[in-house]
Amino acid sequence: DVFDGDPEQLIDRVESRLDEIYKIKLKYGATEQLVIEHLEKCKNELLNIELSAQRLEELKALLKEKSSKLVKCADTLSNVRKEKALVLEKSVEQELKFLEMGGVEFTVDFKKSNVYSPNGIDIVEFLVKANKGEVPKPISKTASGGELSRLMLAIKSVIAEKDGVETMIFDEVDTGISGKTSRKIGLKLAETAENSQVLCVTHSAQIASLANTHYLVSKSQVNDRTQTTVCILENEQRVNEIARIIAGIHVTESAKQAAVELINNRNSDI
Repeated sequence: DVFDGDPEQLIDRVESRLDEIYKIKLKYGATEQLVIEHLEKCKNELLNIELSAQRLEELKALLKEKSSKLVKCADTLSNVRKEKALVLEKSVEQELKFLEMGGVEFTVDFKKSNVYSPNGIDIVEFLVKANKGEVPKPISKTASGGELSRLMLAIKSVIAEKDGVETMIFDEVDTGISGKTSRKIGLKLAETAENSQVLCVTHSAQIASLANTHYLVSKSQVNDRTQTTVCILENEQRVNEIARIIAGIHVTESAKQAAVELINNRNSDI
């Protein structure tokens, strides 16, 4: 365009415009692009404000839709859990009967939470009733150490293929039991070991003789310090250790023979 006016006026207009641009850059961005981006952001914010009432109604409708779907999914998950819980209860009680705890009743208790989570709305707790006439109580408040180990063994036996646990550790699972019951626990441990690695600390010959691998853990005094040693037992060493568990202080030939029979009977018992 050709300017026919006063040149000084033109210069003033240009300088004034440049000054405005400079001030805008100071406030909204160091470059023209940043200033334009800020302008677009402000336009969008203004549009959202102008349409806030409509947007609020849209969000309320969306919230209602999602809430309804959430409740439906949580209820479906809860119903499936309760169906499977009945199967779990029956299966665990069968395992407990095998482990000489036939009088124990196992129950899966459901309570509804006030908060939804990725796991649904259920609060699930395992309850047991050890004696008739008693009220089912949480496992941790009812079972002794040995009973707790057998309860966990029964539960793990049922869900071993599905829970994805690769290694299970049982410490003193033979506490307070012996003989036939110990052997049954050993058999159940061997069965569980088919799907997971099982580590068992035991003082029972009936259980130790069923292991695939037998380690001996011992302590000794070395230079005024206690030293723990772990060594694998093979063949005769294993027979001697199981015989020691059977006989106590004096290992007899009959105890060794009993140890050999326990080890040799592993496959037939399993």
